[in-house]
Amino acid sequence: MNIVKIILSVLVISLAGYGLVTGEPTKVIPYMMIFKGAYILVQGIEEFKKKKNSYIGYMQVAVGIFAFYVSYQAFITT
Repeated sequence: MNIVKIILSVLVISLAGYGLVTGEPTKVIPYMMIFKGAYILVQGIEEFKKKKNSYIGYMQVAVGIFAFYVSYQAFITT
């Protein structure tokens, strides 16, 4: 799971950098939200595996799913 988290965080950071360099961050925000939602979802799954503070895991899964929903809405409106 650590490798997946590293890959997702590198993708988010590189997309943010790309948006800053090109001056058009609104074009990459939906993609960043997808990868950030996946990152938070992976963190929630790790919390469930630890069996430690499961309410944090539920919250992270809910936020991850919400991030997917927001990025989906952004793709539809653009």
